[in-house]
Amino acid sequence: MANIVRKLWRFLQSKELMGVDKFGNCYFRQSKKMDGALTEKRWVEFKGDPDPTTVPVEWTSWLVGRRKVAPTAQELMELEAQRNLVKMKAARLQSQKGERMPFNQGYGAQTEDLALLVSFLVLK
Repeated sequence: MANIVRKLWRFLQSKELMGVDKFGNCYFRQSKKMDGALTEKRWVEFKGDPDPTTVPVEWTSWLVGRRKVAPTAQELMELEAQRNLVKMKAARLQSQKGERMPFNQGYGAQTEDLALLVSFLVLK
């Protein structure tokens, strides 16, 4: 019993909080040496019910090891602002889609979509 308590105590002391996302999920890592090599375990503790769809892509990349460094709060705020800007532009483009005449009615929706894409890039 004492052995289990000791292992649990070491585990709780060695985990390092790396950050918290906008959903309140906490991200941790634990580094230790095994056979002379440094290993790292990364995980998320969900706020409330475990829902993997609430994990932002930046944190997912860090959890699986595609990123070496955890995302910073500044980086997360900038990316969220960029996502909101894209959503606003997409909504504006969608509202303009009904107002515009098709670029060339003979080619159907593909040409109309191309015309909208070109107009979107010009508006940018």
